[in-house]
Amino acid sequence: MIDELKPYLNFTQLIVTMSFVCFCLCYNRKSYIHKLLFTLLLFTFLTEIANFFLMVFNKREIVRINYSLFSLLFNCIWLLLFERIVEKRWHIKSLIIAYLVLGFINLSFYEGIKQFDHYNFIVGAFMYVFLFIYESFDQIKKEKLAFFQTNNYLLLFSPIIFMLGYSILISFNNRTLNATIVFAGRTLYDIIGYFINFIYYSLLITYCFREKNTKYV
Repeated sequence: MIDELKPYLNFTQLIVTMSFVCFCLCYNRKSYIHKLLFTLLLFTFLTEIANFFLMVFNKREIVRINYSLFSLLFNCIWLLLFERIVEKRWHIKSLIIAYLVLGFINLSFYEGIKQFDHYNFIVGAFMYVFLFIYESFDQIKKEKLAFFQTNNYLLLFSPIIFMLGYSILISFNNRTLNATIVFAGRTLYDIIGYFINFIYYSLLITYCFREKNTKYV
């Protein structure tokens, strides 16, 4: 039984679980930022569990739908986190509403539900990256360099490589290249994905430990 499940187990599932557990240890119910991050990590954890069982039962089409819907949620929560941390100087909620409307139109009429909706992820990711870069330069312009040493900045930076990495990876949509076996039966897509996830979740875990230590200072 265990041998049959091994092909469906991967590094991403492990590090997602570790990140969720680590965050639960430092979770502060009074913090709105923590509530948003908890929601994100909870849905990430549940999505990975659900997709594991769907893969076991060969329901790959539902896996693609799950990831498409999750990508919308993922980008929206990061935009809300950005809005909260930079003190609502952007009309983020208006951007989110527009993004969701366009996302569901794309999901319903353009890319559809038979494949992962690349454009939804890429558009949301680049919206966040643009806001992050603009805000970073704005902080430098105002000589608020201490901002870059804060835990909140670490949190805002954590999804950047994840967003850019996967946007580049899926924008080419070269299935032959992505399916190339590198080693141990893992594809090029898997290897690059593991690396991107390692950086993303390592930064989130670092944020968690810094938050926990801050509580006891």
